[in-house]
Amino acid sequence: MKIALITPYKNFPGGVESVNKILIEVFKEANHQVCLVTTDDYKISFLDKIFIKFIGLPYITMKKFKKIQDSFDVVIANGEFGFGVNHPKTINLFHGSYKGLRDYLKKQYNFKQYLGLTKNAYIQKIGAKNKYVVTVSGFVKSILEKDGIKVNEVISNCIDTDKFKPMNIEKNDKYIFVGSYNYYAKGFDILEELAKKGLKIDCVTNKKPNQKLGYLGSIKNEDMPKIYNQYKMLIFPSRFEGMPMVPLEAMACGLPIVMSNVGLGPELKKKIPEFVVDGWEENLFIKKINLIENNYEYYSKKAREYILKYHSFNIYKEKWLNLLERVTNA
Repeated sequence: MKIALITPYKNFPGGVESVNKILIEVFKEANHQVCLVTTDDYKISFLDKIFIKFIGLPYITMKKFKKIQDSFDVVIANGEFGFGVNHPKTINLFHGSYKGLRDYLKKQYNFKQYLGLTKNAYIQKIGAKNKYVVTVSGFVKSILEKDGIKVNEVISNCIDTDKFKPMNIEKNDKYIFVGSYNYYAKGFDILEELAKKGLKIDCVTNKKPNQKLGYLGSIKNEDMPKIYNQYKMLIFPSRFEGMPMVPLEAMACGLPIVMSNVGLGPELKKKIPEFVVDGWEENLFIKKINLIENNYEYYSKKAREYILKYHSFNIYKEKWLNLLERVTNA
């Protein structure tokens, strides 16, 4: 089977690209061919610039795909890149939502940015019409459905549990945060307040944070298992996520986590409520941290077991291959 994967870039240090690599591995293991359709190597004309201003990068992938669309049995389009794709066997995969990004982080946006996100949400809504829509979490599903997008299925992201696993490494007495440096969106204000109360927190991020927080810089993903294993807990106070990989990676390494109730949060809360905080007050995080530390080995084991049960590669592979078969035979 020949599959087109429509996405913004071939290579980019982001969660979408990480999932793309896993999907490609899944399909190639099953002897399917995968062709990436991206915005890379596209020469933009003057007319293109006008359309891109109103539609965005999906205009480029739409034009590129129309020339080759008859070559594919199935199409997978990431988010708004389903725009302009009219192949009858199209899966529209949503890693997040512009509506969610707009509404959850509206305090950090000015009016122009708010309008831009509203426009992008509308592009996503148009692009999702007449497609089989898949999301990475129930959290994203609920946001999309409030925006009028029918969601057919949820397939959560997976983790390589042979790579991310508990190791015999001596732990320090610190906590860790991993993520891009977006002060409000990622909850750096919460991390700073926790640091003021005496918690030692190191950050793996792309910009040096407040001096109250430790700074490890940017670290390659292949080196992260050893990093996670040196710490006793992940603190992840993000204000908006689709299905973040960081909490999954940390738990796979046997690290208990304390995260806000977004992205993975609502689903994780049903199984391990001690890991999820409702709200963004530092005292709520401290209560959860103290609770976990009073029975640390138990929660460390629960973290690893959760990933093995719900986010393993084999489970992910089975779900996607099953979906592929259903879509092609529909």
